[in-house]
Amino acid sequence: MMIKRLLVIIFLVTWSLPGIATAKLVDRIVAKVNGDIITLMDLESQIYNMMNPNIKKNTKEMRKIFLREKKNVLNKMIEEKLMLHYAKSQNIEGNNNAIDKAIEDIKRNHNLTDDGLKIMLEREGMTMEGYRSRIKNQITLSTVINMS
Repeated sequence: MMIKRLLVIIFLVTWSLPGIATAKLVDRIVAKVNGDIITLMDLESQIYNMMNPNIKKNTKEMRKIFLREKKNVLNKMIEEKLMLHYAKSQNIEGNNNAIDKAIEDIKRNHNLTDDGLKIMLEREGMTMEGYRSRIKNQITLSTVINMS
């Protein structure tokens, strides 16, 4: 009886190992700023968002642009994290009224309705909450920059 249990346990452990062995790296940390991390996916997303939308994904041209821009964009992302940390230490942040006004300005300038904005954000893989957070960070960064 004990041998059967041992064989079952060995079988189950051995059977589950291929799943563990085939795990692959999905993302990696490229920078750490005051406890915040910047991942390779964050960096790629930032670079690809600034590219011409006519460039097809996963092309040699796209890879060349990524390799050329990654150092500058990473430095910019680090600077933004540092400024946001400074803003937090000084209790500086964009408030809801400023965020709402910025969103209304964006909708007016691009002739968007609430639904149109949501559709645009969905196409970019972003939620309204994420968009508001991004605008809040931009307002906060602008406040910090204008202080100097």
